Amino acid sequence: MKAPWALCRKSAASPQSLAEAFDWASEPVSKNSHAEGGTCRQGRSLSPRFQPFPRGEAATSRWREGIFMKSAAASLVAAFLLSATAAHADEAGFLRSLQGKFAGNGTVRIRTNSPVMNISCTFTSDATTDSLSLDGTCRAMLIMTREIRADLKTDGTSYTGTYVGSRSGPAGLSGSRYGNAINLGIHWAKIVNGDRDAELTVEKTGPDEMRMTVTDMDPKTGKMVVTSQIDLKRS
Repeated sequence: MKAPWALCRKSAASPQSLAEAFDWASEPVSKNSHAEGGTCRQGRSLSPRFQPFPRGEAATSRWREGIFMKSAAASLVAAFLLSATAAHADEAGFLRSLQGKFAGNGTVRIRTNSPVMNISCTFTSDATTDSLSLDGTCRAMLIMTREIRADLKTDGTSYTGTYVGSRSGPAGLSGSRYGNAINLGIHWAKIVNGDRDAELTVEKTGPDEMRMTVTDMDPKTGKMVVTSQIDLKRS
């Protein structure tokens, strides 16, 4: 019986064999044998470019490896989607816990080296699954009134938005939540206290309580100073 790879042709005048056309290697692997209408050429081994598909244990191993890689990739995608969904659910729950009307008292400094003034404030907090708006009014010494507003949008635990309440104009906000506190960097529209950067923290301090704190660096000492802090309670 001929080896499966032995190639025959009917005569020397027949067209170039398939083996020659595909450049088999020159090592003979079978003896001459007779074929109908002519003789069989010596079989030639396959070039590495045309080796048969792996069979048996090697084929099974490669098949299992491919299945494993596809399964691992699918697991990673599923884990990412689940974590993203869980993060979104956590933020939605946290934001909605800040929904409502709040009132409270606090302190404010016009500049990092200015005297502290006592203030009283009222806020309305509107929250959705991915946004938070804090709209309030603060009064000092019965004659000074300041409108304060912070509008935030969230993408996972990352927050961006705007802050209105400084005499320099609307400021940009960006940061993230850690635990019960949203920690935000403020970028003022103009230079305030020697630079354009400060920090705002919106913290849930109890089931019905919230604290808003702004800190800025004193240009003379280089230390962070609390320029305003308001403690609010759901009314």
